[in-house]
This record gives sequence, C-alpha cells and structure tokens, in this order.
Amino acid sequence: MDIKQFKKDFCDKLNSYSRAWNKEERMLHLVEEVGELAEITLQYNGSKKPKKNIIDIKNALADVLDDIFALSLLYGIDIDDLLEELINGKNQ
Repeated sequence: MDIKQFKKDFCDKLNSYSRAWNKEERMLHLVEEVGELAEITLQYNGSKKPKKNIIDIKNALADVLDDIFALSLLYGIDIDDLLEELINGKNQ
C-alpha cells in the first residue's frame, strides 16, 4: 500500500467511529498506549510477568502508531511531509 492509499484508508477508519476523539483525548490515549508498550517490552524481556512475545510488541506498536497518525490529522500535519522530514533530519 502506498502512502496516499494509507491516508485515505486511515481517514475512512477514523470517520467510521460513532464519536471522534478530540486532540486532548487522542494525546491521553497515546500516553496510555506508550505505557502499555513499555509494560509489554518489560514482559517480553523477562523483567516482568507474564511473558509476552514479539506479536504483542507488534500490536502495541500499531496502537501507538494509530494515535500518532490520528494526531497528525487532527493537527493538520501531512504524513508525507512528516516522514520526509524524519528521514532528512529536518525536524531536529
């Protein structure tokens, strides 16, 4: 899937929800998801129980990305530009 199709599909997904989250709700959810990713990573590495696997990490990363992409839309930040700046180091 190319980025143009991704953006369309992602917008369709967000628009399918019965109630859209605002910026604050999305940001708070992102913090929650990052916490869950940290917890799963500790479990994956054996520092905490129960043991998790790489699929659990993949799913947690997807949850984080979901909120990041949603926030970029809410703030009017184009994903293409964001990724290009990330690769070229322009956002540092």
